[in-house]
Amino acid sequence: MDDGAQEREEGSTTMLGRLMRKARGQSVVEFAISLPVLALICLGTLDMGQMFFSYIELRGAVREAAAYGARAPSDTTGMEHAVYVHSPDLADGTTVEVDVSQDPAAIQIYDNATVTVTATRVFTPLTLSFFQQFGMGSVTLKCSATARVWT
Repeated sequence: MDDGAQEREEGSTTMLGRLMRKARGQSVVEFAISLPVLALICLGTLDMGQMFFSYIELRGAVREAAAYGARAPSDTTGMEHAVYVHSPDLADGTTVEVDVSQDPAAIQIYDNATVTVTATRVFTPLTLSFFQQFGMGSVTLKCSATARVWT
């Protein structure tokens, strides 16, 4: 090989080497930019799962309380207690409201009296600090169940 060809070959390999280093640097920058977005998506997915799980727990607890209230419509404290017994995780931050359509003492067998139990809970996501920057914050979960009184 003559000297000119050797210089051209060395020049092309160093040029290729410089291009490869630039490409690696570009990949690192792209990764650094996309990493927070990917982390936010992962945390958001976890938050949605936890929120869905809390909603299912709340819904089950309200149904249990309504079933209890169908047999004891005058025991509103017992219905509230049934919500917390069904799911002890709901004890903090959960508000329970009980509504009986008629006076429990005056309910007859064939009346269409109903008991409605409503529970409200505020869910605070892990990614709250990020969402607060955009005016979004906690999510209020609300479940309600109605049962016909059996007494």
